[in-house]
Amino acid sequence: MKRFTAAIAALTLSIFIVSFSVVAVLNFRPAYYLQIPKIAAENPKYTEETIRNNYDILIDYQSPLGPDKLVLEGIPMSDSGEFHFYEVKLIFTKVFWAMAISFLISTAFFIGFMRKRDLRYMRWSGLLTVLIPFTLAIPFILDFSTAFVVFHELAFSNDFWLFDPAVDPIINILPEWFFMQEAFLIIGLILILAVIQLAIGFRKGKDDSISYDPRNYMLK
Repeated sequence: MKRFTAAIAALTLSIFIVSFSVVAVLNFRPAYYLQIPKIAAENPKYTEETIRNNYDILIDYQSPLGPDKLVLEGIPMSDSGEFHFYEVKLIFTKVFWAMAISFLISTAFFIGFMRKRDLRYMRWSGLLTVLIPFTLAIPFILDFSTAFVVFHELAFSNDFWLFDPAVDPIINILPEWFFMQEAFLIIGLILILAVIQLAIGFRKGKDDSISYDPRNYMLK
């Protein structure tokens, strides 16, 4: 039973780490802002301000608390394009809720194991989590374009993600190379958090004194 509980705790924490990494990176707007001069140079039709404003509109829309309708600023959008972003919003919402729920469960497990002065389950969580970035990185490194296409084919049941720049010019300010950077940022963050879990799991085992004991601070 203890092993089963530790396994569930490890799995839940891994889910939180992965979902948190996705949410954190996708909402880290400076990663896009830094690329705006390059994107503007590739799209002289739009000013840097227009590009930034529309990116902010997209990110705000993808949030579970964002607006119900997507309205771009100075960039036309087809019905199929709008529907695709709606589908993306649904996926992001699921990831957000996975992060929130796994966080609450992981916190409860953490408190319970802390009381037992045993965080060894983080070793398994760390090992499980560290496998994810390595597994994802292989296809991305070998051929990101193909991996990008396969991801969309698996995630969506239609071909609305195949934007026609003449109809949906928004795709011009969302270049594939930017998504590649985002993917590797996510993988990198997952790896960092996995290493932290491993460090905690191996340093804070069953025999370590990791809880506060007021007797240690009593004057003798």
